[in-house]
Amino acid sequence: WARRAPAEQLAAAGERQRVETQRVRQQLGAWVPAPRGDRLRVLLPTTRYSTYIQHAAGDLAHTIRGLGHETLVVTEPDDTSTMATLGMLHAIDRFRPDVVFFINTIRPQSSAWLPAGVPAITWVQDPMPALFNRAMARGMGPHDAIVGHLHPEMLERLGVPRERTLYSTVLASDAKFHPGPADPRNAERFACEIAYVSHRSETPEALARRLADSDPAGGLTRTLTEHLAPRVIELARGCDVRGPSLLPGLLDLTREALTAHASKDAPEHILSDLLHQITHPLAELALRHQMLDWAADLCEARGWRLHIYGRGWESHPRLARHARGELPHDESLRVAYGSARLHLHTGLGGVYHQRVLECALSGGCTLARLKPDDLRHLEWWAQNEITQDVPADSLEPVHVCGGDFLRLPIADHPASMMVQALYDRLGMKPQHPLTGWQVVGIEQVREAPRRPRVPLSEAWLIGDPASCGFWSRESFESAATAVILSDRRRQNLIDWQRSAAVRHYSLSAFAKRALTLITAPTSTLPAAGPFATSR
Repeated sequence: WARRAPAEQLAAAGERQRVETQRVRQQLGAWVPAPRGDRLRVLLPTTRYSTYIQHAAGDLAHTIRGLGHETLVVTEPDDTSTMATLGMLHAIDRFRPDVVFFINTIRPQSSAWLPAGVPAITWVQDPMPALFNRAMARGMGPHDAIVGHLHPEMLERLGVPRERTLYSTVLASDAKFHPGPADPRNAERFACEIAYVSHRSETPEALARRLADSDPAGGLTRTLTEHLAPRVIELARGCDVRGPSLLPGLLDLTREALTAHASKDAPEHILSDLLHQITHPLAELALRHQMLDWAADLCEARGWRLHIYGRGWESHPRLARHARGELPHDESLRVAYGSARLHLHTGLGGVYHQRVLECALSGGCTLARLKPDDLRHLEWWAQNEITQDVPADSLEPVHVCGGDFLRLPIADHPASMMVQALYDRLGMKPQHPLTGWQVVGIEQVREAPRRPRVPLSEAWLIGDPASCGFWSRESFESAATAVILSDRRRQNLIDWQRSAAVRHYSLSAFAKRALTLITAPTSTLPAAGPFATSR
């Protein structure tokens, strides 16, 4: 009996849970959300087992409340629990939401507890497999919406109408990060000429050693790391806006290493794995740590203060004296952003980064180390502006470089002229002959009418790259010194960057637009029953 008792108790508990689940489902069976008004009830499922999603859901809930709506964040009750269907059903029954706001999750993954009449918004932040699954996509509701990092292939498979989507890059919370007054003691504590926030304190050389040591002698990872590391680091450190683009160069190095050292029957995914696990991390650290070396040299020569916030910097072989510890993602970080004369940023992902946005919203300013890839993005923006102004059927088809393209006129178009003027000031070579036209892909032109216009301030987030960017030791010293010594120049950067961040990259602007996708009155609701079923 003693041995059978635990099993019987578990069986009895399971039966009670099954009965209660059925009862709550029946209770919800006749319920549909009330007509939507100005005040919505928004339920946000999250998990305590993902720090980022937990913070994102909390910031989003705070932002939505600031817009005048009610929110309920649902997560596991403690570190030893997982969320069961019954727990979510109880939350639905208690809160009766008008909409459920998911992060990286779509309705079919929650069909056991989400009534079919409740619209769902999916905020895509990462390319999770379920978002690309055709079978899962068929369970999407007719009033659901997809927002965030939209992938073309995901939309094609999901079949979500474009009018029920909202594209957005990385965002920052304008409720948490704002230029309001700070405690004078905190402002004094964080005051400095140059600051940088990152947990990536490991040097590229140390990362290379760690990656190699993680693989047995003679292993492929060790061999490829030892071959790639010095070449990747050298390429990244030599990156200049007047030279070739960095990302294609890193891809070429990785392919060469794979060809030289991997067997012919190596899995196809190994190139992607190498890029994301070895090449790109090494290049990014090389960019960041070289930038900080320039900053340390300038500050030491001028008698200025350099504050580096984050884990592990106190053990850095060169920058330990500038380490100021880790900052929580709260008021202290906000004050640190606004108290430095300038913050620094660089990375393979360009200037559209959470740190840049948080700093801008906090009333600080950022100087960014730029790569040719970052500035080519502005050329892509200009191309899209032109394709929306020029009828596609008026463009002349041309066959160049073994492919079919369209001849795109650029002379006298404001967006293109801005980019060309920037290239001239930086000494960059254009990607096309200076003949008043260039070629663009046919698909890019076809997609243009369905793509929303990107405002100037959204594309040129940090301002004029020639004055708020740098790409070498000399350009860094010039740009940083000008901002540190000139209140007017610094304030101009602050005004531009904050305005762009608030309008285009703030969480409140995003949440307001996302909720608008589901607030239009609807005359019909799904008739398949109170809960969606797999089809």
